Amino acid sequence: MPYISRINVNDTVYDIRTPVLASQTYTGLYGSANDAAGASFYFAKVVPDSYAALWTVRLRLCVTAPAAYAENMEVTVSGYGSTFASYDALVARNTGAVGVYYMNLYRATQTGVANGYGHLLGIGLRSSANPANASYARTVRAELLAETNCAVTLWDTALKYANAPGTGSVNYTGLTEANVSANGQNATNNNNNYDRLQHNNSLYSASANAAGKSYAIVGSSVIVRVDSGYQTLLGGTSFLLDYPVLWGNGNVNAKAAFTNAFEAFPGCTLRNNNAGTWTGKQYAMAYIVGTVSGRVFTADSTPITTAVPSEPDGKHYLPIGIMYSTYQIAFRTSGTLYAWCDGAFQPSAPLVQALAEGDIEEICE
Repeated sequence: MPYISRINVNDTVYDIRTPVLASQTYTGLYGSANDAAGASFYFAKVVPDSYAALWTVRLRLCVTAPAAYAENMEVTVSGYGSTFASYDALVARNTGAVGVYYMNLYRATQTGVANGYGHLLGIGLRSSANPANASYARTVRAELLAETNCAVTLWDTALKYANAPGTGSVNYTGLTEANVSANGQNATNNNNNYDRLQHNNSLYSASANAAGKSYAIVGSSVIVRVDSGYQTLLGGTSFLLDYPVLWGNGNVNAKAAFTNAFEAFPGCTLRNNNAGTWTGKQYAMAYIVGTVSGRVFTADSTPITTAVPSEPDGKHYLPIGIMYSTYQIAFRTSGTLYAWCDGAFQPSAPLVQALAEGDIEEICE
């Protein structure tokens, strides 16, 4: 049946009927883990008319179960090439529980488009309450309202990326997550607002995947600059201090250009950087911890901590934001190193300068 909205003109109510081109209902959507790989579900394939075509898709999504997570969302998504160009989502719900946290686009390469796979469009439940608990499994109805310069197929079953056809670096180049968790409007123009700052010029990922991982930049994580480009910070990573530490917001293959990086970003989980069960102290400052040699910072085996020294420990600490839970921060980049110096834990650079000028005698250890 058509999607009906109404408009009042001089006290006369008119129905505006938008035909539903296709629809599907997906049940039992809950994650195997609280991350992009384990809690994202793809339900549509978008094949652009040509690789460079600017395509647009309009959808209506209704979360109908569980009742506490019920919400309606109308969303328009656009892209071109392997770029996620823009999105605009109007979300309506009457509880504080979030039905859908992200609209996800797994971007196809030119080869992937030529092979007929197209871009993968889906939803992300990462960061939601109980994302991996079957009791909170979502039921979502998807309605395709419009398609421009593309052909959209709604699959019968919502799939994780690993189970979708043709996945891998030949046909796909990386994930973009668009945050749609706010009640009301969520849109591209809100990406650089009061609580985030996007590094919107193109950056380049490292020439190899992060150790033991399938990508150079893994999900949403703290990223650092190694010799060949940016990668996810892991235990033992050696990175360059003269480049900013950033927040990467989605998977990126090795040797790939990307722009989805931020100097400040809210709601960031640190478990893609640390072991999956890592916890820190709520409301404390989080630091990258390790040793410094020249312009190179080598992270400890557990690279992020909220514990600071009360005596010399030979470590340096680089603040990255305040913890608002035991594993999540409001990320903010910083170039100020801290260490135990001159009898206190404090910024090390002014003390190094004072030491050079002979004002103090104790060195930073």
